[in-house]
Amino acid sequence: MNMFEEAASIKAMASLKGMTQSKIAGALGVSQPYVANKLRLLEYSESERAKILEYGLTERHARTILRLKTPKERLTAIEKCHVGQMNVSRCEITVDTMLDEACRNAAPRGMNYAERIGHFERSLESSLMLLRSAGIRARARRDESDGRIYFSICIE
Repeated sequence: MNMFEEAASIKAMASLKGMTQSKIAGALGVSQPYVANKLRLLEYSESERAKILEYGLTERHARTILRLKTPKERLTAIEKCHVGQMNVSRCEITVDTMLDEACRNAAPRGMNYAERIGHFERSLESSLMLLRSAGIRARARRDESDGRIYFSICIE
């Protein structure tokens, strides 16, 4: 049974028997995150699943690529992993790069560099406030040198 068939079987257990992920995990002798990760694989389309299996990518490759939101992006990553014969670590780097490019392309239009940096700093501060509200001590520091800006985040 391949990873997608396993995921479909787990989904069937949940649907037919009304079992929660925790109960399924107990019945199978696995952890609840294992069950959740299997079920996530069902987010792939049939064509994406076929390519993953055809190219012999692992479940870890598949879960990494699933971080990409559109089928077009995912198929591109699947192809890149196959052509480049990538291990999971290299696949993660490729997906991170694709996500970074998508973020850069999604930057608010009409903002200059300084405005975008300010936007980033405000979102960073919001994130730090969220951590603090959860009882986590966190702070950020900004340094500039050699024409670069460095942000350091310390979580205590």
